[in-house]
Amino acid sequence: MEEKRIAPAEKRTPDKKRVLLFAAIGAAALLVLALLVVMAVRGRSAAPQTPQANEAIAAADGETQTRTASGRSGFPLAFSGGSILDVKSGSGGLFTLTKDALFFVSTTGAYRTPFLHSYAKPVLKTGGKYALVFDRLTGDFTLCDARHSISSGHSENGQQLSTAAVSKKGEILLAAKGGNYASLLSYYNRRGELLFSWECAREYIVSVAIAENRSDLLCAAVGAKNGEMYTKLYWLNIGKIDTVWETTLTGTAGTECAFAGGNDVLLVCADKRLLIDTKAKKEPVREAAYPAAAAFCHTAKGMTAVVNQKIGTFDTYEITVLGKNNKTVAFAQTEQHPLSVFCNGKHAFLLTDTGVYRVKRNGKLKEICALSETERGLVMVGGDAFHYNKNTLSKN
Repeated sequence: MEEKRIAPAEKRTPDKKRVLLFAAIGAAALLVLALLVVMAVRGRSAAPQTPQANEAIAAADGETQTRTASGRSGFPLAFSGGSILDVKSGSGGLFTLTKDALFFVSTTGAYRTPFLHSYAKPVLKTGGKYALVFDRLTGDFTLCDARHSISSGHSENGQQLSTAAVSKKGEILLAAKGGNYASLLSYYNRRGELLFSWECAREYIVSVAIAENRSDLLCAAVGAKNGEMYTKLYWLNIGKIDTVWETTLTGTAGTECAFAGGNDVLLVCADKRLLIDTKAKKEPVREAAYPAAAAFCHTAKGMTAVVNQKIGTFDTYEITVLGKNNKTVAFAQTEQHPLSVFCNGKHAFLLTDTGVYRVKRNGKLKEICALSETERGLVMVGGDAFHYNKNTLSKN
């Protein structure tokens, strides 16, 4: 019987392909492990904490965190490194945008982290239970709800984004800088699929709005001709090629547009508010001029609250609340220094260096809560006041 001998080298040396395969698998496993560690560290460093308790944050992203604090559960919430950029209301709570994450905070102080980001210039927009975060610089955007990110994408033409809006059902309306045209309007469903696209040839879009029916869109675009500024309003429908309605308003520089119900649309400017009946042939524009240029302005559900310094004074400020018919429904004065104003479509609220106040129709300010620290922003959810600075989100 012939005996086949196996050399020692043949016994100990594995197949070269198997060696390469095992090496690749090992490298991939190490890479995945490193990424998981980085994400965990980043998520924990971004998570808010109560100043009263410095306990470790142990839950993973997306899990509700409930904080125990004296007085109200979970408040105030502290964010390290001056990271709060913006806070906006959402269904059942607040979306809080920081330098590296989006949080959803309930009215009791429980929070989730639906989205971590690395956007250079992030902007927050909300609608119903949805939040849209987009990067002005890169054109990237992500749609989230209170628990997780739903879809993400990039501006249709790859250009920088100027403004956006999100509907209560999650549709996204984006305005981007143009190429051979001035601006591009793009409308997506919540899955990130493009539904409608429209080019604005000469003007730069500064504000957009989505109607309740989610098929009608409004945009305000600013341009200049012969040295004079003008604003053009366009009413579009995603099922039609041509514009439904458009108008040019000379000598105006709009900052915000909105549907005001029925045939009416709103244009908010730095010195006035215009209510326009799109079906009227005679005198379609009703103008409400502010007492002076607006220092702060906020519009919601057809109402606008405006704060300006009283002409001829250094320490007196005026608060004007305009209703859906463009008439003044409330007016008040104060010598306290205003920091922000908030309108919820029923009432107007003023944030000053000493407290939060509701503007009453009799011209008086009713204190909601007193403050011992200077804040930068105010959001009302129901009857509760949420105010924030760069580091802390507080309630009442």
